[in-house]
Amino acid sequence: MTIAQICSRNRIASKQGGRLESQASHMPNPIKASEFHGDSSEFLDKYHYQPKLTPRLDNLAGSEFTQETVNEIVLWKVNRFVEPDSELLRRINDLRRLKTR
Repeated sequence: MTIAQICSRNRIASKQGGRLESQASHMPNPIKASEFHGDSSEFLDKYHYQPKLTPRLDNLAGSEFTQETVNEIVLWKVNRFVEPDSELLRRINDLRRLKTR
């Protein structure tokens, strides 16, 4: 069984009655990458987590950390990083022109 198969099986869950119930309770627990001794190339080839931010964070060697860098790392970790396009930023900035009553 590959890492990808183990991970996908352990993520199977459905929301029922306001609580999360696992549909795969008989599945093995997920393992850490350091505990996996198989060929991880199949898993890594399919891994595309935050495709714009991950390479930027991977290339921080020798860089000074700033508040922005720390924020990016935290948002990457919790998968909440957004990178709006220029049109969305323009529209958000246009909201400043709204007058309050």
